[in-house]
Amino acid sequence: SGIAVGSALGLLTHDARIVLLDGIVPTAAFGLILLGSLLFEQPLFYHFGLQAHGGLTTPGGRDFAAKWQYPGFRHFMRVANVVCGVAFVVEAGVQAVIIETASVGVAKVSGHVLALATLAGLFAWTGAFATRSLGRAGRSA
Repeated sequence: SGIAVGSALGLLTHDARIVLLDGIVPTAAFGLILLGSLLFEQPLFYHFGLQAHGGLTTPGGRDFAAKWQYPGFRHFMRVANVVCGVAFVVEAGVQAVIIETASVGVAKVSGHVLALATLAGLFAWTGAFATRSLGRAGRSA
């Protein structure tokens, strides 16, 4: 429905920027949802990890869920949740500025490049942060 609304607005206004701006709404919303999930005991990042490990019906998922008892694991999940949420909100904001200030062609390409760069950066950061966090937890044991 979002694609249909954005396309209809673009056709009615004859402004491709509206379609491009419409495309950043899911990114911003996802970032805000991640940040909002911090109001709950377990942030959304934890639930993504749980599902990636097979959910509570699998041994891997149950092992993952059992780690919630450790303060270091909870800290990692919350910090990763914040970093990812902020990154997606910032990505949407940067892309909005690019859409409003650059040509439509540059804005279209930058949307793809910025999205890939954000994801690559988040994967790299999360891996490094997990390695550092696990290393610290191992040294203190």
